[in-house]
Amino acid sequence: MGLFIDKCIVCGELSAIYDKYASSYLSLPSSVRVKKCSCGMRWLYPIPDEEDYINIYSNQYYNHDMLGKGSYNKMIKYKYTWFNLRIDHLAKKYPNHRSILDIGAATGEFIKIAKDKGYAAEGIELSEYACKEALAKNNVFLYNGTIDNYLKCNPNRLFDIVHMGHVFEHFANPDETLNSISSLLNENGILVIEVPNQFNSLEDLIRLYLIKDKIQFTSMSLHHPYFYSKSGLLALVQRHGFQVDHITTNPNGRYLNNIGYNKIILRNLFRFAELALGMGPYIELYAIKHNDHLI
Repeated sequence: MGLFIDKCIVCGELSAIYDKYASSYLSLPSSVRVKKCSCGMRWLYPIPDEEDYINIYSNQYYNHDMLGKGSYNKMIKYKYTWFNLRIDHLAKKYPNHRSILDIGAATGEFIKIAKDKGYAAEGIELSEYACKEALAKNNVFLYNGTIDNYLKCNPNRLFDIVHMGHVFEHFANPDETLNSISSLLNENGILVIEVPNQFNSLEDLIRLYLIKDKIQFTSMSLHHPYFYSKSGLLALVQRHGFQVDHITTNPNGRYLNNIGYNKIILRNLFRFAELALGMGPYIELYAIKHNDHLI
């Protein structure tokens, strides 16, 4: 552990305070806290270093009981449904964009579906275990390594779409990551990001301030160095020269059946409240690259 980030990556302020509610929810040890800026951005303090994250993204990551939602394999059926919807939406919205790079491709489900729908699709995945699973289960070859290493091996490779589903929040240097992504996109290429609306969603606010819920401390408590708000993600992406085409905080509420609201009426009321308040559990963003704007 060693990255002590005092300056907010969104607004540049140095006045962030410790968020005792978020820190308590994650059951963090006394040596780690969540910092919160007045702009709403949150991050771990300190942020795990590269070696820590290599250890986190091992085979245990894909077999862990992820925050009470079952193992990664149990979540795949939900992912298949949503990935199909997303790729169909991309095909309709951007019909001339036919090549996709999936960053943080996990076990290759998104790539498999994209290829089945006629896309030229590739994936990057840090976990060697996940890459082996992608090949064995989905017959999908993934590049095993970092974005920077992929760029060194493929210096002239460009894509129409770069997709990151629940991946961007795992990067310890978001500015550097967006610079790299920009260099992988064709002009007018599309960046697709989905991140948790963590500590800002209606569900999380209830857990933090009313129930005062906690999760058991594991490596999962540390796997998100940053916790994005809708406004924070928007500002960060725009600063890198992207024009945001679409952003929402409730992409179809696809995991509502999976968070304990088992009665149909209550679940629908909760869904309506999320829509009305704009406080859904996930932030979905589509942005268009118009020029290189490195930071």
